[in-house]
Amino acid sequence: MTAPIKIGVDATFLQRDRRGMGRVLRSVLNEWKKSCPHELVLLVKEKRHVAELEDSPYSKWDIRVWNQADDIQVCWFPWNRVDWELDCPHAVTIYDVAPFTDYHPQNRHLGDDQARLLNAAQKADRIITTSNFSRIEMHRHLNCDISQIDVFHLGYDPVFHAHSNQYLDPFFAERIGSEPYILFVGNTEPRKNLAGLLEAFMLLENQVDSRLLLVSQKPSAPTWTDRLRGKVDPLSGTISRLENRLIWLQGIDDATLAELYRRAQVFVMPSFYEGFGLPLLEALACATPTAAARAASLPEVGGDIPYWFNPEDPVDIARAIMEAIDSPNGEEGPQRASEFSWESAAAELMKILEGMAKKVEPAEEPLP
Repeated sequence: MTAPIKIGVDATFLQRDRRGMGRVLRSVLNEWKKSCPHELVLLVKEKRHVAELEDSPYSKWDIRVWNQADDIQVCWFPWNRVDWELDCPHAVTIYDVAPFTDYHPQNRHLGDDQARLLNAAQKADRIITTSNFSRIEMHRHLNCDISQIDVFHLGYDPVFHAHSNQYLDPFFAERIGSEPYILFVGNTEPRKNLAGLLEAFMLLENQVDSRLLLVSQKPSAPTWTDRLRGKVDPLSGTISRLENRLIWLQGIDDATLAELYRRAQVFVMPSFYEGFGLPLLEALACATPTAAARAASLPEVGGDIPYWFNPEDPVDIARAIMEAIDSPNGEEGPQRASEFSWESAAAELMKILEGMAKKVEPAEEPLP
């Protein structure tokens, strides 16, 4: 058994980040809390962040500002960034390198986004990512040796399962209705390929009675000033045409999201670029019929289960959706999803950190 070590974890954004990165850290910490043999220290960037964690479920953990933790033996940064340096090995989790691709928003933040990833890769002793696809992408874009990059696959929360929750019937009656729906979970970034899905949905207009339910923030309508300046969202025209067949939801909890998966006619993940693809895993766990892009990391998650399509081709997206409707593949999903768990993810991550700490253990002095 490995001797106990002291592990520092950058928890600066633990309470504020409700996205995928925050979910990953909370899930890993919950698993470590059950059985971790080591001492865990939650590190934060500034004193005000300590107060945030002291008013949270993590209040009883050892919480310190990073420069008050001289005895840390290995430090894990789970936020795509390294914001400080301690006298110990550093591991950073980088989920993807989208800012170096054409699928990232080409705005004034692009240079900062790229610099943050390059800085993290340069400062870290090891990089940890969530798919073999991302491992290759980081070797390509971040100028780091592929042997420096480890992979641990993510898991899914127990709320995502195949058994329906009838307590949510009133919500569905009020917000969704009785018509079948095709489900999308994501955002409107170019890499999520919502434009391709909407175009495919238009092609199915006369073939299915389904609506398209989008768990996403709806793009705001362009103002007159936006139109004069040519700043019109490219999705706005398609959205306007399909408005009566679209349902937009945001700010829902996991129990509601899980039930949306379970009651969906088909879940579609049309992304051009992903570092892992957690919504696809959640849909599989809920026994939802799935259709997904054969792109990036998604085949690592879906295996042989989804109906795969070319995300560049709306006709092919429409074809896969129809196949999933005509021959549902949901029953096979939970078995595939069972190959992923937060327990195994946390154990693999711990193994990586233990190995890093062990390499710098001081050598024993020879006996006289």
